[in-house]
Amino acid sequence: MAQLSLGTTSTSWTIYVNDVNQTRYMPGGFSETTLNTADTSTYAFMVVTDANKVCAIKVEITTPVDNTKFSNFEITVLSSTGAGWSSEPLYAASTGATTKAFIDGLTPGDSAYIHQGLSTTKYYEIQVVYSYDLVGDNSQIPVTFQFTSLPQSGF
Repeated sequence: MAQLSLGTTSTSWTIYVNDVNQTRYMPGGFSETTLNTADTSTYAFMVVTDANKVCAIKVEITTPVDNTKFSNFEITVLSSTGAGWSSEPLYAASTGATTKAFIDGLTPGDSAYIHQGLSTTKYYEIQVVYSYDLVGDNSQIPVTFQFTSLPQSGF
């Protein structure tokens, strides 16, 4: 059995006009969170797998950001087993071996999968690199991520 648990469920950042290639983290904001496994505000989600199943986690944003305001919005994932954060490979399919560099937050329906092995517990953080450089609009920009757990026998 694989179990997906959400950590922090909302966060906010201040985005400035002409921000170019800025990096933000969910939940950390400007920097990577210091992981405290007992504190759900220090990670976006956690996955626990048992000895019989691996797990793919589909990561996507429910509605793409406005490409008339952003020239890029690249989403990657960091993981930790309790120490520091490291980049997590993103896969194009739940069981496939093809990797991709990032999830394109400007493209409707773009998503990626994380593959987690047997008998492990991992914590995940979302990293976004964006450029808000196409217009001078100061309105609020909501972004909602969705994480879907897909337990399976193997990759």
